[in-house]
Amino acid sequence: MITESIYEDQQAITAAATISYMQSASFHIATNSIFELLYKINGWLLSGVCGAMIYGRSRIGKTSAIAYIVDALHVRYGKEFPIIVWSLTEHGTKATDKAFYAGILNVLGIDIGKYNRITALELKIKVINYIAIKAAETPFFKAVLIIDEAYKLDGDEYYWLMDIYNTLRLQHQVQLSIFFVGTPQEMLSTKNAFILQKKSQIVERFFLNEYKFCGIRNCEELSYCLAELDKIKIHEALPIDSNVGLAEFFFPYAYADKKATFLSIAGDYWDAFNEVKIKYSISVEDIPMQYFMQSFLQCLISYGTGGIGPQYFLRKKDIALAIEVTGYGRISSDE
Repeated sequence: MITESIYEDQQAITAAATISYMQSASFHIATNSIFELLYKINGWLLSGVCGAMIYGRSRIGKTSAIAYIVDALHVRYGKEFPIIVWSLTEHGTKATDKAFYAGILNVLGIDIGKYNRITALELKIKVINYIAIKAAETPFFKAVLIIDEAYKLDGDEYYWLMDIYNTLRLQHQVQLSIFFVGTPQEMLSTKNAFILQKKSQIVERFFLNEYKFCGIRNCEELSYCLAELDKIKIHEALPIDSNVGLAEFFFPYAYADKKATFLSIAGDYWDAFNEVKIKYSISVEDIPMQYFMQSFLQCLISYGTGGIGPQYFLRKKDIALAIEVTGYGRISSDE
């Protein structure tokens, strides 16, 4: 009895650790849209594009895509390849040039506290020198700046970005590519505003290239995501076999009967999402990655080992209930 209790405790701890890991910002899986975007970005880097606009709806998976692409670019170009990801979640509505350069330095991990009396020009030089040195340490003489929530930039900041780009290119022979990430409404309205204001320099440098990032668009793409999840191993909370997959751990009886692969339920999963879409009059075709992952984790929590109501394996009605628990379609029909 004691041994069985210890085993059950170990299972519960491992299940909780695995779920927590899969909920963390460090966990991400590839999707077709991510691969399409990675292909685009690789092409832009090879051709020396100055900038591009990447947009997709909220909760579609843009932030996870950025993390995946940063890792993929480091694999392709080396860990020393300079990639700066600047998220503007707390960006002011009207930035000064000093605050702008300080913001970039903060992302670079450079403490500017001791530079309170430093001028904006000196901060700009620090930004440029940092990028130039890092780019020169690779054979490519390139650098990438990804700006998430880029709609929060104002007009002056685009000119400051152009200044950084020009200085790196002309004085240091470094090619900086800047990618602006946001929602379609915000990014396209920003582009159109610059067109109406006849700010052709900004449009030609940063907005001629664009990519629309999508969620899961069809059953085939959902199948790919489930196949990726079939490869995921449980997260080690205790010294147990780390080669155990999710299906084997959470649905051991179906796995023993060779009937537990997540790929095998792709059709039911797609149908379950469509049923929920019809119920809540969801108009858009693609499924945001956030809702897919939340529903999958809810399936493990509710119906897997140690769950509220463990099942032999996932059924369509289980999946549909898990999707509804995520709130999919309840906030807006445009999800």
